[in-house]
Amino acid sequence: MAAFNLCAACTTGREPNAANSACICRADYGGSTCQQCASTHIKPSLGPGECALYPVNTLPNAGKTSCVCKLGAEKTIPSAATCTLCPTGKYKSETSDGQCNMCPANSNTIETGAITQDACICTAATGWQRTRGAVLACEQVIETLFSHFEVPVTFDVFRDDISATRTNFKAAIALSYDITIDRVTLKYHAQGNPAVIITSRRRMLQTGPIVTTTAVAGTTVLVEANVYKSRPRPQPAAILANLRNSVNAGIVQQTNDNVAQENGSLKPEE
Repeated sequence: MAAFNLCAACTTGREPNAANSACICRADYGGSTCQQCASTHIKPSLGPGECALYPVNTLPNAGKTSCVCKLGAEKTIPSAATCTLCPTGKYKSETSDGQCNMCPANSNTIETGAITQDACICTAATGWQRTRGAVLACEQVIETLFSHFEVPVTFDVFRDDISATRTNFKAAIALSYDITIDRVTLKYHAQGNPAVIITSRRRMLQTGPIVTTTAVAGTTVLVEANVYKSRPRPQPAAILANLRNSVNAGIVQQTNDNVAQENGSLKPEE
């Protein structure tokens, strides 16, 4: 048998073995003819062997000698060959076997496998929204909504349960906007005259008997509701349904629904 000739270069995909006695397949080359592994496969060691598909959620390192977790994936079991996508609420921006990072407080990701912190979305359902700035942070911002509801009768209709009616009215608004009742304020003015706010007990949803009766077309209830800016707004029909269920079916009509920022600006929740 002829001795191995070190002067003769090994063909593509091969290199001398440790004893310089034969050419063997290089790392990342496999099969009987030492063909380079496909981009989705790896063979980390010298010698014979087949190229193997990357383990789930991994990528090869620079030298294709081993695989590490891809962006948005982590090793939940250190000895495991495969990696797991970051769960919702986490992200990972580098290719490594490290752990996923938690999203900032009061934010979450929509899907698993997030690769940047930008995928963390402030939880609007509970009133959180993103603040301006390079670093992601979430804050609760409230705004005041002004809505007018016509009650086309004088409030002597409610003379036996005025206090309960007022509470129920506020509770129906709070339910509509998914806020606490203390965030709702009721004010009253004569129908068609919103500039004059009524303070007399005769026309307000107050306790106590009505002293006099004056023929009026009705009263407008001005509702001020402090709501989270990021929350979706209910449809007028839903608000009216809640009011009619809580107060007195058929007598409440919504005339308009104006959204306004308090004093022209938004304020963070305290």
